[in-house]
Amino acid sequence: MTVLHELHSPVNGAIDLATSSEEHSALARVRAAVARLAGGGAVLLCDDAEWPTHGEILFAAADADAPLMAFAIRHGSGFLQVALPASRCDELDLRPQAGADRDGLQQCVTVDARGGIGTGISATDRAATVRLLASRDSGPDSFTRPGHVVPIRAAMDLPATEFGFTEASIALTDRAVAGRAAVLGAVVGIEDPTTMASGAELVRFSSDHGLPLVTLGDVVIDHAVSVTFDQTVALPRGDARLMSFLDDGLECLCLIVGDVRNRSDVPVHVVAAEQILAEPTTTASGPRVQMAIGPGLATDLLTRPLHLRVHDPRSAVRRVLRRAGVRSIRVVTATGSTGWGGPGLADFQRHGE
Repeated sequence: MTVLHELHSPVNGAIDLATSSEEHSALARVRAAVARLAGGGAVLLCDDAEWPTHGEILFAAADADAPLMAFAIRHGSGFLQVALPASRCDELDLRPQAGADRDGLQQCVTVDARGGIGTGISATDRAATVRLLASRDSGPDSFTRPGHVVPIRAAMDLPATEFGFTEASIALTDRAVAGRAAVLGAVVGIEDPTTMASGAELVRFSSDHGLPLVTLGDVVIDHAVSVTFDQTVALPRGDARLMSFLDDGLECLCLIVGDVRNRSDVPVHVVAAEQILAEPTTTASGPRVQMAIGPGLATDLLTRPLHLRVHDPRSAVRRVLRRAGVRSIRVVTATGSTGWGGPGLADFQRHGE
């Protein structure tokens, strides 16, 4: 026997996936920041839009010039970092500083451009070194060590929900087609320069200097979901699309059956991972989605995590469903399903069918 459990939401049991006001605001901030970065300007990257506790002046390393560097130095501590993907740091032989090879401490040995600069400390000299770090033509021998610019490794293979300022800065410059290297300088306190700016000070700093403010959470909402597997599979009732991706550290499997574009009240059947390709034993037909979150979890433990995820604008599950064109969903858990006896996920992966 099949037992169905439906989770009701305020709108006739359906969960609306239309863009929320929070998402609209986040995407608008990202668009403004990307436009400024694409034009060679700076933005303010914060941890929150309404009450930030930390803010970094951010601009593309490829666009670094003396005025931008001087601005970041004047309003920061003078300590500027250049975020680079970890793979690029390896190519340039940028090794971790002593004691900075632990998680969260990814600063590399400081560098200066090998030629064309003076002492290396001026805004002009540092701009030249920064541009060299951003250049694809640079190699390990392009720099002397130690110097006056601090490269910092970005773990771009992390899920967007785990991005820190380093990863988010590169995501933004990359989105602006301004390269995958970014300059970061923390803003110091305005009223008390012996502290770091926070709260209303950062919001006012953004407004006073005309810097678009964008947040780490905004970057997550805008960031494309990293799909590790995406393939069409043949089912008895027609072709379907099977995807695998991470959401907040949990592996998710999503099977989209039929055309779900611009459809409302699309049933989402919550199943165990090994049953993702099984036909649900319900009388319902037509477009639907089957979802498994966290292989090995019992089916009845999956519903609540899914229900919470589709309400969270940062969730990869929500973003996958939205980008598939779904307008609203109805979450359904089917337990005791016998399926249609087709191949399980392990069979599909083993045979590559």
